[in-house]
Amino acid sequence: LLEEVKDLVFSADRQGRVLRVFQAPSREVEAAATEGQAASAEFIPAGGRDRYRQLLNTVFHSGRGLAFSAGNPPFESWSVRIDPVQCRGETLAVVVRVRDLSALEQLTQRQRFRDSVVTHGAEAVMVVNTEGMIVDASTATARLLGYEGVDLVGMSFQQVDHPEQPRPWAQLWAAAAALGRVTYTSRQRTRGGALLP
Repeated sequence: LLEEVKDLVFSADRQGRVLRVFQAPSREVEAAATEGQAASAEFIPAGGRDRYRQLLNTVFHSGRGLAFSAGNPPFESWSVRIDPVQCRGETLAVVVRVRDLSALEQLTQRQRFRDSVVTHGAEAVMVVNTEGMIVDASTATARLLGYEGVDLVGMSFQQVDHPEQPRPWAQLWAAAAALGRVTYTSRQRTRGGALLP
């Protein structure tokens, strides 16, 4: 899917201040976490902050890693793991990993869709990103258009798509994003230049 769900991974001191960010799901989160020794509890889901503070103290005192899940009942949508960083038996800091389970589940569902439709499906299917580039294509699509599957990946969708009335890709994408789906009449150009209905 050319996409990865990133955990937030940072180290924190005994007072719960962020020392260093090793990985962040976005630049905004990374910037917020590194500004002036931010309180690490602010990067834990609101429903799990008190539990995080308790377990943070426990990890510093026991020297053993702990984990818990947090989220809105009945679903636990976040997983938090706290591991000690020790030197000569003393816990100097902790490494905290915050995982968004809902984003992971969405990625899993998209992977299942890809496996069932793109990989094993009999229909011609292309997956196109927001820039209009083909990021995946079914075997049926490649066969229909006279390409190898890998040849289609990285091509502009407009290279194979010829709608009845030309529509800028940005407008089509905006309509799809706003409405959830868009249907329009189009023809596809094969590798040899023929147009298919």
